[in-house]
Amino acid sequence: MVNKKKNRHVALVVEDDLELADEVKDLLSSLGHDVLHVPTQEEALEILETKQFCFALLDLQIKVSPDSIKPRVEAGKTLMKRIRERYPRRNPDDHHYLQILTMSGYVKETPDV
Repeated sequence: MVNKKKNRHVALVVEDDLELADEVKDLLSSLGHDVLHVPTQEEALEILETKQFCFALLDLQIKVSPDSIKPRVEAGKTLMKRIRERYPRRNPDDHHYLQILTMSGYVKETPDV
């Protein structure tokens, strides 16, 4: 969803590394996007209930909740699946309205991502 007051795209960034999240937020802001950051799968699902976004940029290796001990790839993959289930709509060109971009510095290549 475009921020109508500022006419800017709004991005959801899901990243548990706060330093990297700040870098991504700075980059997206410099490109003219508004950014909302959350560090966990749980917080991402909560914010998706109340806000709309143009796209989501998510780290695949995240924590499920703030109380989680270790980030897991399964948490990111599950989040991606839950976003697709919640926002299945596609445009006339057959692209999802809510685009998901994934990133990770720790994940090995897998065929089902």
